[in-house]
Amino acid sequence: MSDHSPDSCTEAQSRNEEAQLHRQLEEAQQTLEAIRHGDVDALVVIGPQGEQVYSLAGAEHVYRMIVETMNEAALTVDPEGTILFCNQRFCDLMKTSVPGAMGHKVTRFVGHPQQRPLRMLLTEAQAGPVQRRLLLQAANGKAVPVQLAASPLHVGDNLSLCLVASDLTELEESAHSIRVLRGHEEAMQEANERLQVQMEQLRTLNDMLQARQEQLGAANADLRAQEEELCRQGQALCQSEEWLALAASGTRIGMYDWNVVTGETLWTEQVARLLGLRTTTTTTTVSQRYHYRDWAERVHPEDLPQVELQRRCCMAEQTPYEAEYRVIWPDGNVHWVADRGVFQYEPDGRCIRMLGILMDIADRKRTEEALRNSEQRFRLALQNSPVTVATLDRELRYIWAYHTRHGFQPEDVLGKRPDELIPPEDAAGQMELMQQVLETGVAQRREVCGKTRGIPWVFDFTVEPVFDEQREIIGVNMAAVDITERKQAEAALRELNATLECKVAQRTAELQQRAAQLQKLALELSQAEERERRRIALILHEDLLQQIAGARFHLNGVRSRARDDQLRCDAERVDAMLKEAIEKSRRLSHDLSPAVLNMNDLAEVLHWWAQRVRTQQGLVVRVDVSGAMILQSEALTMFLFRAAQELIFNVVKHARVTEAVIRVRRKGSYVCLSVSDGGQGFNLRELKDTAGLGLLSIRERVKLLGGRMRIRSATGKGSTFRIVVPDGSSQESTVQEDEDRIRASPVVHPPVAGHALRGKGSDS
Repeated sequence: MSDHSPDSCTEAQSRNEEAQLHRQLEEAQQTLEAIRHGDVDALVVIGPQGEQVYSLAGAEHVYRMIVETMNEAALTVDPEGTILFCNQRFCDLMKTSVPGAMGHKVTRFVGHPQQRPLRMLLTEAQAGPVQRRLLLQAANGKAVPVQLAASPLHVGDNLSLCLVASDLTELEESAHSIRVLRGHEEAMQEANERLQVQMEQLRTLNDMLQARQEQLGAANADLRAQEEELCRQGQALCQSEEWLALAASGTRIGMYDWNVVTGETLWTEQVARLLGLRTTTTTTTVSQRYHYRDWAERVHPEDLPQVELQRRCCMAEQTPYEAEYRVIWPDGNVHWVADRGVFQYEPDGRCIRMLGILMDIADRKRTEEALRNSEQRFRLALQNSPVTVATLDRELRYIWAYHTRHGFQPEDVLGKRPDELIPPEDAAGQMELMQQVLETGVAQRREVCGKTRGIPWVFDFTVEPVFDEQREIIGVNMAAVDITERKQAEAALRELNATLECKVAQRTAELQQRAAQLQKLALELSQAEERERRRIALILHEDLLQQIAGARFHLNGVRSRARDDQLRCDAERVDAMLKEAIEKSRRLSHDLSPAVLNMNDLAEVLHWWAQRVRTQQGLVVRVDVSGAMILQSEALTMFLFRAAQELIFNVVKHARVTEAVIRVRRKGSYVCLSVSDGGQGFNLRELKDTAGLGLLSIRERVKLLGGRMRIRSATGKGSTFRIVVPDGSSQESTVQEDEDRIRASPVVHPPVAGHALRGKGSDS
């Protein structure tokens, strides 16, 4: 039995548990105090259940991740500048690695000029936060501008510095761009101010030009008044002035301002061009400064004295200046110009200025020269032509005449009427025509016939009204051409044409009759050829082959009875020759008149022919026929077979292909056969020079059957021959009907030729 009772054991345990709880409570209180003072990385949260402790290990990881991923470079250094920690952004900025940065002085990443500012920053940061712009230097030598923020960091009793560097490269580049743009903006503002000044100057110059134009307008008004006065001097002079005005309407005009005192001249670009001077601008409104001698050097030496004298006289008399003279360009060409101008004077009468215009009148000079030459040619032509030209007044009396008719001289008809010179019945036609022009004011033309002294005549009359300045009709201009001989020649020509047309109709009928005979002969020849083919094939098959076979049979009997080896050898050779002759005769018989033609099925015939061509020529011929093609005429079947045979031979000979296609279709009462290949093609335009007899025969037979033939070909794209013929029991009886129907269609028959020519591509 134990000395200790149960009560004593329970009490001891309670005291132990109480002491243990006291120790745990003290440890918890110490832990909370350490957390409150920052000695332990944990967080104390007071809630309904009391104070709860959370470790800060997770928060440290988050903060480290933030530092590593932020865009700014962050690092921790001791007061001496040794790097204790740096993020990856700092390493990327300095083009180095984390081991290459940590443990080194931060001054390693700045140039020599920045060493002292960095040390001062580290010293000032020990007392409190500070910021400054510095230039860091990366490992590759590139300078990196940064905004460096430094602040003290106390960890226990140890002092360290936290540095955050923001990259200012893009910011400073943007600032530089902004400064450049501001500089450009200021330059543009200065340019605008200068432009406004120039615009003011241009407006001033424009006002001056307008004033000069007004002055020139007044001078031009005087010139026009003078020209109008000259126009009233006569009708011929008025006509000449109208031509001159028309020639001057397209004349180039330039302006100039001449300072009479200094000799300085302000010219527009057009004036400089008219004088042949070298210019520095391409516009005609901007003026440039020249001197009087520049103008004098360009004036023709023969015209310069007279022009200067005339200018001085106008200046002294204070009258407008007008002159026309020649200028010599640097290339030696001579040009005519017209010079017009007005002078300005001081109150004392001294001339100080001249405003003028210079016009190119080379066209007018050429026109005047041409008019003079034309007038001379006109007079010469009238002197040697049968044309009568005259002018009559409102009473139809001659007031001017040149080369009159009916043997009258011009002086004999002046003041007289036409019906006073010739019989009234002969003059009635022309009098009526001229009276009609006087009433309507519209020019008329008519042929008038009559007789003078018993001699018939025909004249082509042209009558035009003559107007005065008020557009009133004052007379007529009349021109008459003697066409009597021409009318007689026309009558004779019509009679001759009628005779020729009659003869041509007779010859055409004869040619048509002969053409019909030739076509009929061609048909008969074609049919005779086919009959002869069949006859020869029949002879070969029924006669010659039988005789050769009999000869071979008797030869075999002779060979079997022969005792001489040489005789038996000769008999064997003859037997081989007879066998070969039988084979050749059989092939020739099939070629001349195949037995399959007796079936009258064009499809079977073409399929059989395709197999023979493939075996003998190596050409693959695809036959495209929808079902049986039984034609009503055996002759038509034979013709289409022979046409396909000829066209396939051309493909083998010229197309240089391994395949061809034959298509046969029935379209209503017509049969269409086409042969096509993908060969080298040929030029249809040159087929006339190389026409083959095969295609010629096919074309003529097609035409005779009332059909049509079309050829399409292009270089490198092959050829297609298409034949369309009517299917009837007797094609010969319907030839004319089908030909008329085919002529009404828009099909054009190509030139007939063989496949022999292969050239440039063509399509018909």
